[in-house]
Amino acid sequence: MVYLHEIANEDFLLLDAELSAAQAQEASRRLAPTAVVVRRSGGQQGKHHLYTTEDFTARLATVPGHLGLIEALGLDDSNCTPTLDAYADAEAAPERCVILDGDRVVSFLDDALPPPLGLRVGAGEGGEAPLSIEVYLPDPLMVGRTCSLVVWAVRSDALSRSLSAMQPGTSLDIVVHPRRGLALDGRREASLVVTSEAETPRLQFKVRATERCRASVDVLCFHAGQEVCRMRLERDTAPEEMVPEERHKPERRPIAALLPAQPDLMMHFLLAQNGHTGRHEILLRVTAADQSLDINLKQYGPMELRADPRDFFDALHDKINQLPLATISDRTLAREKLARIGADLFENLLPEELRSLLWSLQRRIKTILVQSEEPWIPWELLRMTRRDEHGRTVEGPHLCEAFAMTRWIPNNRGMKHALGALRRIALVACLTSSLPYAEKEREFIRSLSRGGREIEDIPASWLSVIDAMKKGTYDAWHFTGHGRRPSMDMSAAAIMLDNGNKLTSDDISGTVQNCGKTRPVVVLNACHASRQELSLTGLGGFARAFVHAGAAAVVGPIWAVDDYAAYRFTRAFYARLLKGATVGDATRDARAVVRRVDPVAALAFTVFANPSARVQG
Repeated sequence: MVYLHEIANEDFLLLDAELSAAQAQEASRRLAPTAVVVRRSGGQQGKHHLYTTEDFTARLATVPGHLGLIEALGLDDSNCTPTLDAYADAEAAPERCVILDGDRVVSFLDDALPPPLGLRVGAGEGGEAPLSIEVYLPDPLMVGRTCSLVVWAVRSDALSRSLSAMQPGTSLDIVVHPRRGLALDGRREASLVVTSEAETPRLQFKVRATERCRASVDVLCFHAGQEVCRMRLERDTAPEEMVPEERHKPERRPIAALLPAQPDLMMHFLLAQNGHTGRHEILLRVTAADQSLDINLKQYGPMELRADPRDFFDALHDKINQLPLATISDRTLAREKLARIGADLFENLLPEELRSLLWSLQRRIKTILVQSEEPWIPWELLRMTRRDEHGRTVEGPHLCEAFAMTRWIPNNRGMKHALGALRRIALVACLTSSLPYAEKEREFIRSLSRGGREIEDIPASWLSVIDAMKKGTYDAWHFTGHGRRPSMDMSAAAIMLDNGNKLTSDDISGTVQNCGKTRPVVVLNACHASRQELSLTGLGGFARAFVHAGAAAVVGPIWAVDDYAAYRFTRAFYARLLKGATVGDATRDARAVVRRVDPVAALAFTVFANPSARVQG
């Protein structure tokens, strides 16, 4: 079966329907995409309208420039373009459609246009993998009836030198994780062994629908503890007495490139919804690189989150933002309050066995990688505790202080083993931000232009930033200014630019994803002014967008930080990174520098990267 994304066109420009006709015309003229997709709010994934650039320009040529695109183009539900999943069957696709991967626009199909030339933007390392995972699950599922979920691996024609280790005899661990409306009868994990044949033997898992809903289940594939493939299947459920009419073919995802050396400890946090209580649950899978520890995808939990996690952690961020830091006494008090918060989270989010393991590993391991699909929990803030021989509680450091700790967003592209060369850095600084230390930060970034390194100031206008990203010639992007999240929709996280412009995470789509071709380091040093402006690096925000494009590292605060602390973090982080330190070590050292002046900011920065990655060359 040919999947839709394999034949689709990625040369498009995604525009917000709130833009004026004049702004949209200028963007399409300057960026010259093959097509324009206009996105307006509505429904879980928004509404999309696809135009060829020629048609788009002609439609706007006769309307007043001040009109918004909704009025200028007459956008409504009657003229929406159909949307399909990137892994839908290409043979069943309509002549025109917008293609989504989750809630992100990734490509489009229009039979009236010439086929794409085959250029893939934002590609991962090593090209296509020689193996893919295929999964079959009937559709629909009958409530109360057990059926088979079948998993196997298939070889593709394209080989990749970076994946040459995936030889016959290689073991792949498959984990099935029900998310909503489904239960497993029997095992939830098993192993596939790669053979020289075109397909491996098939694994069978027993799945049962428990309620009428849009049910979902994740199928994850690991090699030596590294997640190399993830697939989410959604199915309708129906009453048991109905006669099912199966309408689903197997679904396939490629296996991502492997890291040459895995982090010392990998912690995978999987999210689900309890069908009885409706509450969120977190299931943990932990793998240690040290085989003597005998920890490979060891399961902990599930742990039920009794409060609504978004409300709880938004309130927590608000509480942290209100901590005074003006005096030495204030900072001492803030450290103590953060210690209390971190210890409480550690004891309530992690089971006792895992807490004991982490405490025992403080002097034994160095790096921890967290892969989590929930966007709320500040894992770096967790503070280790244990009971001593007298029954007294003893506290240790926060996790991000004890270990070189980073995160990664679960996806099928894989982490990068090295960063870009950082020979050409794009600096985007909002001149109207009014932040006292913003100019000092700009001066510091410009001071890095030595030894053949170039620093280029990109005007802080939406069109200039988008145009520069589309070229894909920078191996680092540094943003400084204000950030905000205008709604509860994480995908609408925004960096404020000059003259009221803003860059949103949705903008990192289409050919703008060329910004990831160089495996860049992306630093989002955007300070926040209120609680609605937190989480630039949330799961649905910029971290996900840049990682999807191909970035090797994304750095930014998950709550409001003082611009002086952000400036100090920037100096320390770049200094260590450019002297050859790993991302994990550079981050931990930068936290230590900031901790002396602002203990709140020291714990705010989150890094999405391979903790052992270094600047290349």
